[in-house]
Amino acid sequence: MKNPTALQDWTLEIIVSILRRGAFEPDSFDFKEALPHSKNPADKLHLRKSLTAFANSGGGFLIYGVKDDRTLSAEDRLVGVPSSFELPREFGNYPAQCEPSVEWRMLPAPIPLIDGNRVLHVFEILSTWRRPHAVFYENAAYFMKRTNKGNEDMSYAEIKNAFQEAEFRRSGLSLLISELGHMRSVAQEMLTEADKLNDLAASPDYPWSWSIRYSTTLLDTVLGNVFSFLAADPALWSLLCTTREKARASNALSEAISSAVFFRQNERVAILDTRVRQHLVCAREIVRASKEAEERIEKLL
Repeated sequence: MKNPTALQDWTLEIIVSILRRGAFEPDSFDFKEALPHSKNPADKLHLRKSLTAFANSGGGFLIYGVKDDRTLSAEDRLVGVPSSFELPREFGNYPAQCEPSVEWRMLPAPIPLIDGNRVLHVFEILSTWRRPHAVFYENAAYFMKRTNKGNEDMSYAEIKNAFQEAEFRRSGLSLLISELGHMRSVAQEMLTEADKLNDLAASPDYPWSWSIRYSTTLLDTVLGNVFSFLAADPALWSLLCTTREKARASNALSEAISSAVFFRQNERVAILDTRVRQHLVCAREIVRASKEAEERIEKLL
């Protein structure tokens, strides 16, 4: 049985199976019996280091309620956490104490043990674009990574590369926001001009219906540069692709409309009636998709 790679895959059966196999805690998960004692600064520091180590690597899982004694049987290691104890609320203080704060989520409901009074809590530590994360303690900064040996200090070169990648992501996303805003302003200008007319089948005498072009060269370049981390958010990637494809479709419609001036009057009206309406549909989609994409990107910066 493989170790879970998704939060919803963690079940009591899976955890018991891992314990029975005697699997060591690899780079993807860690068993914990309980939260650190309030008067134990060393354990508190260790937990924060674990959080940043997972966040600086590929993410991982913390499973609470499992005793750290490999001499015990799997069943005896499942000591659980009192179901009445609000562990998630207390746990949330630790990710918030990292810099920048570590993002996490948990199973919607804890996993109950047989006695019904004790449960297991599973938390997923997310690896986001905000890395690298650090722990500051007593005038020292700790940058950690997670390996098959557990928590390890990042090397100077790894820390330097992490900050360079972070700056690359931020600059790329900022440029992307700027380009989306420009494309939205072009689309909004077209919609504003169209609203001034009663007849959507505008003639080529109205420049907005045929002269507007969206430049997608910069957008194509930026999307290519940031694809490796944008692809992790399918919804955002879909919005960006919609914006680009609608811009391309709108450019093709502009070409079709501009050629309509050479047609006879009745043919021109028929062409414009169809093309202009499609043009405006594209513009509305560009406004919608680019705005939603920009809002999602701003949350990542």
